[in-house]
Amino acid sequence: MFSATSVGVVTFSTRASIEHPVVSVSTEAVRNGLIAAVPTSTDGSTCIGCGLLKGIQALEDVGPPQGGVILLVTDGEENRDPRIRDVIPDLLSKEVIVATIAYSRDADPLLQSLALQTGGQSFFSGSRDSVALDNAFTAILEATYASKGVKLSSEDKTISGWQTYTNHVYVDSSVGENTTFSVSWINGHRPRVAVETPLGLVITEGSTMFDVTSDTITIEIPGKAMPGRWAYNITNNGYYDQDITTIVTSNPPNDNEPIKVTAKVSTVSLQYSSSQPTALKVFASVRKGYLPVIGAVVKVVIEKPPLGQGQELTLLDNGAGADVKKNDGIYSRYFFNFSANGRYGVSVRVDNTQGDAGYAVTNRARNRAPPLDPSDTRFTNGDNVQREPLEKFQRMTTGGVFEVQGVPSGGISTRDMLPPSRVDDLAMVAVSYADATVTLSWTALGDDFDQGGPAHYVEIRFSRHFDQLADDFHGSASVNHSQVLQGNLTSPPEPGSVQTIVILVPDRGDNVTFVFAVRMCDEADNCGHPSNIVAANLEYIPEPVYVNDTVTWAIVGSVLGVAALAAILVLIYCKVLKPRATKPAIVSPQTASANDNPSFVHHV
Repeated sequence: MFSATSVGVVTFSTRASIEHPVVSVSTEAVRNGLIAAVPTSTDGSTCIGCGLLKGIQALEDVGPPQGGVILLVTDGEENRDPRIRDVIPDLLSKEVIVATIAYSRDADPLLQSLALQTGGQSFFSGSRDSVALDNAFTAILEATYASKGVKLSSEDKTISGWQTYTNHVYVDSSVGENTTFSVSWINGHRPRVAVETPLGLVITEGSTMFDVTSDTITIEIPGKAMPGRWAYNITNNGYYDQDITTIVTSNPPNDNEPIKVTAKVSTVSLQYSSSQPTALKVFASVRKGYLPVIGAVVKVVIEKPPLGQGQELTLLDNGAGADVKKNDGIYSRYFFNFSANGRYGVSVRVDNTQGDAGYAVTNRARNRAPPLDPSDTRFTNGDNVQREPLEKFQRMTTGGVFEVQGVPSGGISTRDMLPPSRVDDLAMVAVSYADATVTLSWTALGDDFDQGGPAHYVEIRFSRHFDQLADDFHGSASVNHSQVLQGNLTSPPEPGSVQTIVILVPDRGDNVTFVFAVRMCDEADNCGHPSNIVAANLEYIPEPVYVNDTVTWAIVGSVLGVAALAAILVLIYCKVLKPRATKPAIVSPQTASANDNPSFVHHV
């Protein structure tokens, strides 16, 4: 729990009670008192409404409840009045936010809706030793109170008897204050824990940095932790397997913007359909202050029912598939491999241990202030991004929970119903009037949305009229193989690669413009939606003639020279014919200004 946070404890079963009043967590004694107030077992009925009302009362005991947060943790379904629906009006009128943690798959199905209606977040922890519970606490505090704490790493591990588990975490210079290693266990003897600093100093039990309780070892690094690789090893001191949870957190210095990750899913409730594609999107935003972090390795683990098995996916920031914009620091991916009805937990890890990530610096106009809204991506444009390298770092967060219903009891069908994603980045690369060709390019997609192998074929259609193509893609003219001069309609490249096609168009000349759209299809003829539309003008436009300055002034000089010669000849002619003229008129040619010369081309 972060310092200066005010916390109280309310328990509920058949009825509810305030076990500890709301107090500021300012000392270790207060912290220990709150821990002692948390129950270690449950019994009786489940009156969630009772607990919510008592939570409002605990907030009102210390002041107005507006803006207060109730963190509701339950492993059961409500079975006693008042119900959640009865209490929601009180929560809304008093502007109390409820964040929920379903502590088992049997927890009440209304938890997600309760959080959504009151402006809170919902989370899921499918197993008692899961780090998902701690991740949920951290995410709620960060979202609600703009907490400075940053989670670098968290993991659950089962260590065999008498074996040692070794891992490491990178502490970067954007954090380092109040760095804490926490190791907890729920069975067996107290494990032996050691932490090694980047300089090789080993911290073991007996150090002043160690704090040991009945089921947790905490190692607090004083001052600012040195940036670099911190290793830790944990030894099981017993014969039987031991379940260990390890969490590493750190705070940024006061004058620093830390690298942070936030994650979410596109919906918290999904109805599976056996007759049409069903999927949701997972998003993770990685930023350093307001600047997007690009080039990081971002992975999501989906904890699936009924047994809590995890599926890992790599999120992408490539502007294709689920990802809307390339290099904006928002990494995305579709998820569609549903295993059963129930809750699915989402956790996200960000890794830059290879050192390939950097924060994006865009080319803004001079003296223009940077965007204050982290979601404002007007200043990034795909590849037009400069990257400032970042040191090695790691981050961890939760993406909450979503619930799926309608999954067949035998699992989803193996029949291919999933099309490739919609192409969102179709671009007109080049137009040639001489060759009557148009060059198109886009990012190739996978066989199933943005995953799997390459799509099977590409369908390109075109028209002379935008509205016709937009309204009737299937009725518009199709590009056939004879029109493809470069590229291939039936052999798309690997997903994420750039696909380029050069097309021979049937007409060119004055007022000739074609519009194009594409879609990708798989071997089962499942096709994505038509792409964005691009236009190509096939009029003849003469190339501009650029006149060299030297040539221009040579022409001007020649003209002036001819003019001067003509003047001399006139004078001689006049002198010969009129020798007795008292004072012949002298005509001097006026040097023309370059700006008055119509042949002068001004170059900037």
